[in-house]
Amino acid sequence: MCKSIALIILVIIGLVSTSQPFNNQPTKLKSLVSPFNPSKVNADLCPTCINEVVTLVNALLNIILDEGIVQSCGLLCGALANKTGSIIIGDICDVGCEALGIDEFVKLLIKSDIDPIYYCQVVKLCPIKDDGDAKFTNFGVMPKTAPDGSKFVIDCSFITRNGTGTGTISIDIIDPKNQTQGNIYWFEERKPGTYPERFGIETVTTELNCDPATGCNAWPIGTYNVIAQKLSVEIMYKGLAIVLITIFGIASASKSFNVKSHSINRVIQPQVRLDLCPTCINVAEESINILLNLILDSGIVGTCGTLCQALAEKTGSQLIGTICDLACDVIGIDEFIKLIEKADLDPIWYCEIARFCPINDHGDAKITKFSILPTTGRQGTTFVIDFSYVSLNGTGTGELDVDIRTPDHIPLGAGFLIEAKKPGTYNERISVKAEPDPECDPTQQPCEEWLPGIYNVTVQICNGECGSKHPHSATYDSAKGAFSLTG
Repeated sequence: MCKSIALIILVIIGLVSTSQPFNNQPTKLKSLVSPFNPSKVNADLCPTCINEVVTLVNALLNIILDEGIVQSCGLLCGALANKTGSIIIGDICDVGCEALGIDEFVKLLIKSDIDPIYYCQVVKLCPIKDDGDAKFTNFGVMPKTAPDGSKFVIDCSFITRNGTGTGTISIDIIDPKNQTQGNIYWFEERKPGTYPERFGIETVTTELNCDPATGCNAWPIGTYNVIAQKLSVEIMYKGLAIVLITIFGIASASKSFNVKSHSINRVIQPQVRLDLCPTCINVAEESINILLNLILDSGIVGTCGTLCQALAEKTGSQLIGTICDLACDVIGIDEFIKLIEKADLDPIWYCEIARFCPINDHGDAKITKFSILPTTGRQGTTFVIDFSYVSLNGTGTGELDVDIRTPDHIPLGAGFLIEAKKPGTYNERISVKAEPDPECDPTQQPCEEWLPGIYNVTVQICNGECGSKHPHSATYDSAKGAFSLTG
């Protein structure tokens, strides 16, 4: 741990007013985003886990205190899954609870003594590095003196020689009345190197109707002590947990799935969900390809542990190895290898059997509206496929597949992940740019030239991957249309 202290002297001039300090809100655990350490969505489940656990801890505490469910990990985490509507959160709970034991798990929750980083390390989704280090290189605050309403910048740049584990930067400000508040920013593991980090404090007046008799959060004239600490999870563990109970957050995003054409894009993207499924699918296809190479080239076929550890070493991500291990253990090493060799392990099913994507075998979806506009255009025109579908029972994790039959018979299409949906009506929009794909190499594959003629479009909504013969896979509905290109 490295601790540095600097003094800020604020001189308030001009208007007499009340103001809202930067840290009037409870201390929050915020993600620290750095251009030197971008979030590795394709290889790291740690950020999503940390944000999921905030919801998990809040809901668990309520279940224990309000419903008295403390008999077993299965009962407690099952109640959590029902409460949140997320099987994934229930699974994360179960892994952590089993690792600690139900009695210790409940004690830590009641004492507000579980924090997200520690929890995600217990369930092996966040890496641990006990020999890491970090030293502030240029700690300071600028400007040193300024009027109320000014912005101050805290420089917390640091260097690490051995790299770091998952940890936090804590910033506390002690005002002239000796009251302390602050914020905590978490960061993913860092490789050895130098990292510039800066934080802004704006002393902006926001409370216009504050009653001084009840206490106003003004920025009084005086000296403000700023304390910044860079902490490993072991150091900050107990002091951080209690404030995390009040926080809710989620970092998750859906990306295109199994895209086959540069010209076809999804315009309406799914809303951010409380779900690890998209992250798993993002790494699944890469994992399957590497696993095939490991089996064919290296002959590694002994056990799930041996094969998946080799995958972890090959990708440089223990987390990808963990997902592999979960899926392999479900179906057994022999069947797992057969499916990989037959190229018969699609990403959705892979993540379903690893219990990262929810399953709904009673789901449904019916397309109610479908249109393509314009119906005719020249090369270079963007055609828009608009459609709506309704689900009465919700859907499982699935795929939106777009297939276009072209005049020159070159296969053209794209697939997009559809996360599990609740019953309701949903809208989708797909854009098709009728121009040659600049990324297509004619020496490697046929390239669509967008010749004049009729282009027949088929859209499918599927449970699981469209065309898959694995369990939990089926076609919900399809619709057809066409557009024409003129010379």
